[in-house]
Amino acid sequence: ARHFERALKGLILSMDTQLSALRQYSQSLEANVSHLRHVAAEAESLKQAMAQEKIELLKAKETLERQETRREEEVRQLHARIDSLKAEVEALTPDPAMLDSVAGIMGDCTELLDEMEDECVKQGAILQEMSNHTGDVARISGEDPIAMRRPENGRVIELKTGEILLRPYGVRDEGTQVNDV
Repeated sequence: ARHFERALKGLILSMDTQLSALRQYSQSLEANVSHLRHVAAEAESLKQAMAQEKIELLKAKETLERQETRREEEVRQLHARIDSLKAEVEALTPDPAMLDSVAGIMGDCTELLDEMEDECVKQGAILQEMSNHTGDVARISGEDPIAMRRPENGRVIELKTGEILLRPYGVRDEGTQVNDV
């Protein structure tokens, strides 16, 4: 009976040790299951986040493709505009021979304009002298200025040299006869 008691105690002790080991193993498995559930929940959350990121990536790709298509269209239009402007510049660019003839014409034009400017200065001086002389005639005569403007008075005459003379006195047409002697 002592041997049986010892064997039974040994068996109980062995079973208790195995039961403790199984409890520890069970607790370890439960901890692993809990950890795996947590990891699975995180994995599911990451999977949803990844799906959302894929959707956003697809939207970004579509937007990028639209922008790229629009940019390519704009580039194509700009190249066409550049070609058009190049053709227009080429059409408007004169030949060197034409530029030489234009340079000669411009030189002639410059000379003519200089001459015209000199002539304008002369004409301005003549008009100023006429204005001064007319003012003097009007002051000297003491007549009514309206009466002086009558064409029958004959105050404005042109000499044989081409000069214009303003007389400070009235003139009437008179007939004269000249006989040879």
